[in-house]
Amino acid sequence: MSRIRIAIGISAAVGAAASLGVMAAPMAGAQARGHTGMFVVIASHLNNPRELSPAPGGGLYLGKAGRGGKTCIGGGPEGETCPGLTGSFDLVTKSGVKRIVAGLISASGAGGVAAEGPASVSRGPRGTFYGLFGLNTHEIRRKA
Repeated sequence: MSRIRIAIGISAAVGAAASLGVMAAPMAGAQARGHTGMFVVIASHLNNPRELSPAPGGGLYLGKAGRGGKTCIGGGPEGETCPGLTGSFDLVTKSGVKRIVAGLISASGAGGVAAEGPASVSRGPRGTFYGLFGLNTHEIRRKA
């Protein structure tokens, strides 16, 4: 590639990044106040939310991976793993968040970071639910 093409590409990338920053700055302040233009925040402070799926009546089902537990096990390549029962399946509507199932398996790093657990939920026949759990990236190894 010629130097001119590389310079044009770099200039375009810098310009795009700068314009995104200008557009995002006003929205950040609006989010702090609880609304973003014509949108209203109805769910916040969620424990590692994952995928959404449609629910009857215009709501959304939400899988939350949780925050793991308070007791941690060390020794894995990623560091400590903290298993717990903090995962859940929720229903999000205009009225807020309603817990459907709580106490599901969850594992995270210390402090609830990088949690793995419930990833998505959908409704099955006759009021049943199907849940998908993410693979745990915090592997627990047996001591030899």
